[in-house]
Amino acid sequence: TAEKALRDAGDKVPEDIRVGVEAEISKVRKIKDTDDTKAIQSASEKLSTEMMKIGDILNKQAKEAQAKAQGKADAEDSDPKKDDTIRDAEFTEEDKDDEPKTDK
Repeated sequence: TAEKALRDAGDKVPEDIRVGVEAEISKVRKIKDTDDTKAIQSASEKLSTEMMKIGDILNKQAKEAQAKAQGKADAEDSDPKKDDTIRDAEFTEEDKDDEPKTDK
């Protein structure tokens, strides 16, 4: 519901959007028990429009947080002290049984 979305979003939603959503919720509550289907539909659509603003804000904040985290990760990856050099090497395994035995 719209009320739950407001509670879940908490302080992430600016006051002007919060007030707009609360006003539309109030309108829907007043109209919901009437027989005026056009008014109910209109109020519901306006509430949906206001709710989309909350979604837009939360998506924008999530993208900003992700970009900030990515920027931090990129900064850590570009650390000049970090040696990312890949070295190609060959090795052979020696069997210990093949070592020459010495008499003592």
